[in-house]
Amino acid sequence: MALSVVGKASRASRHLARRFGRDAHRALASWDSCLPTGAVFSVLRHETDGRGGGSLLFEVQDPERRPGKSMRAETVVIARHTRPWEQRQQHERLEDENDPASIPEKGAAACVSSQAGCALDCSFCDSGKVKPASNLPAWAIVAQVRAAQELLNPAVCRVVFMGMGEPLLNYSEVSRAITDLRKDSLFERPWAITVSTVGVEPRITSLAQDHPEVALALSLHAPNQALRSQLVPAGSRRWPLDGLMRAVRAHEELVGRVPMFAYTLLPGINDSEAMAHELSELLSDGRAPGSPRPFVNLVPYNPTAAGEEHGYQMPTNKQLRDFRTMLRARGLRATVRWSTAEGRPLTAACGQLRAAELQERPPLEQKPAVPDMAEQVADGKVSPQLLTRRLFQATSEQLLGLVEEHWADLNSIHVSAALVTLARSSSTQGLRSDRRFRALLRRTQELMRELQPQACANVLWSLGRLGYHPGNRFLSELFEVAEGLLGEFWPRNLANSMWACAKLRCRPEADAFLSLLAEQLAARAAELTPVELSNSLWGMGKLQMEPGESVLHALVETSRQQLPRWKAQDLASCLWALAALQYQPDSAFMDALASASHANLHRFKGDELVVSLRVFSQLKLSHAEPSGAGASFLSAAAARLAAEAQQLDPHRLDELINSFAELSFSPGEAELEQLWGAWASEPASLEPRALLTRLEAFVRLGGAVPGSPAAASEARRR
Repeated sequence: MALSVVGKASRASRHLARRFGRDAHRALASWDSCLPTGAVFSVLRHETDGRGGGSLLFEVQDPERRPGKSMRAETVVIARHTRPWEQRQQHERLEDENDPASIPEKGAAACVSSQAGCALDCSFCDSGKVKPASNLPAWAIVAQVRAAQELLNPAVCRVVFMGMGEPLLNYSEVSRAITDLRKDSLFERPWAITVSTVGVEPRITSLAQDHPEVALALSLHAPNQALRSQLVPAGSRRWPLDGLMRAVRAHEELVGRVPMFAYTLLPGINDSEAMAHELSELLSDGRAPGSPRPFVNLVPYNPTAAGEEHGYQMPTNKQLRDFRTMLRARGLRATVRWSTAEGRPLTAACGQLRAAELQERPPLEQKPAVPDMAEQVADGKVSPQLLTRRLFQATSEQLLGLVEEHWADLNSIHVSAALVTLARSSSTQGLRSDRRFRALLRRTQELMRELQPQACANVLWSLGRLGYHPGNRFLSELFEVAEGLLGEFWPRNLANSMWACAKLRCRPEADAFLSLLAEQLAARAAELTPVELSNSLWGMGKLQMEPGESVLHALVETSRQQLPRWKAQDLASCLWALAALQYQPDSAFMDALASASHANLHRFKGDELVVSLRVFSQLKLSHAEPSGAGASFLSAAAARLAAEAQQLDPHRLDELINSFAELSFSPGEAELEQLWGAWASEPASLEPRALLTRLEAFVRLGGAVPGSPAAASEARRR
């Protein structure tokens, strides 16, 4: 049954309210104020998936612009789900605030259409089959959001222009709709609205200038012009890739935010390792070391009539994850956008919107809405799926209550979920002495043999994050199970396991497991991200392992390729680990480390920078060439630390000057004055031996004690 709203037509509004009831009356009150006189917005059909998502087929009549004609399009709502397998997928995702199309933790996103049809014939999308493409007016775009909130999910608090049509080919109306939507407090925050484009080059800059608070998503789908011309023929012909990427970089500079790049994965077409390498080169080209890394959303291809004509196949989960791993190993941030497949049962998934044919589709059998938690209790027991959901959503106190209440019903997924939730909680005070926490560990030990690879890795990571050693017997059993599953661990889980073992100081009970873990890390080094590489090396160093030359060589060589994309904390961890492992890299790698550290200098904490300099002194960083990477880094580091000398701990100051002395590097006179000024403020607190060590270090650097005559005299007297 259709529901229509007529702009500023009170008699019709009252009639419709009587016909459709109180809910329709509330909807009309919020809609008809945004419709011009005589305009009609009709919801012809709406379907739900029973979990907060669904789709709307709507028709628009705009007598002002298209008298006597109607336009038909579709809106989709995507909600965050918390079923067990979806939670596992979410845990495997790269959580990133830069992801503009993510769904809020509590809420939903409305995927709106900007056109009825689409002028761009992407080879895998059915929207281009609807011709001619008609621009939707701004009020119709706003009405889609209102309808989605009223009929599908009131928790819609994000809008993404990823429905039918190319938003930037209807720029004036889309721009007006954005302005109107942002008057609502739900959408006024930055990045609450995302505009996705196939790449209308001139309008990308306009979007940045007119709406800097709106996120940009570029539908890329291919790493080179040749392949993109096949997949996105109309768009790539009008706006070639080179010019498009320049426009995207200009957008980033104007708004200060990295765009998201959408990449529909087509097995055998754009999913090879060579394609991953090309994509990383394309997105990283010209990007300064230490700048935010590009973010790629991998979109599973959904079956479409257009795609069938080209023989496209749906990717498997393994193909999606493998390609994601390839991208992460090359320094890109990447995630699989599982939610783009949510609409498949409604034929409303990404690429499947074809509104001209939707009304003739047979009615979908409605799935029952998820009942209240109380209604899912039978015979005093909660269903396993609901219990998993409650464990993931609970606070630490609520979770411990659930553990106590359902202790005997906990399975291996439950204990993994419970430990992960506790590890991520900001309130774990008193946890170690809580009998309910100890009961959870006992249940985990009982279920140890049932743990699957992800759950096994989660348990180990959670204990490391909590800093809780559960006892040698518990860990020995966990390591025994993990040894048999290591071959099925994802690269991230391998790195997390090494990090957790170091946090728990697991030697010697873990020696056999750690040896196998190190071998697996070396074998899959090319799949590790910078964070995972640095965590792996840090863990080995913390555990004082002797992993062997081949293992270290594999990790160091992979690190060498990724260094320009490393962050300050990763660099500091890597440097510390190399010294702890007594591994001496070659001079080229040392120069690369110095260059990357220089690029990230402003991101280092003071203590991190001092420790890094100490390690550089131990690894004998060369700075003989004045314009070389080593000398440039040391000069910049000296200038920064001298300016912050008053805030540094006295021990760190001693460590700093000794590092310079061991490197035979002398800071400038101004830097030495600042460093001595910080030290001379507390000479009376130093023991004579410590003072002598400090003076000797200064003499080695400059040959004289700097500072005021009074300070120098006091130092010499002591």
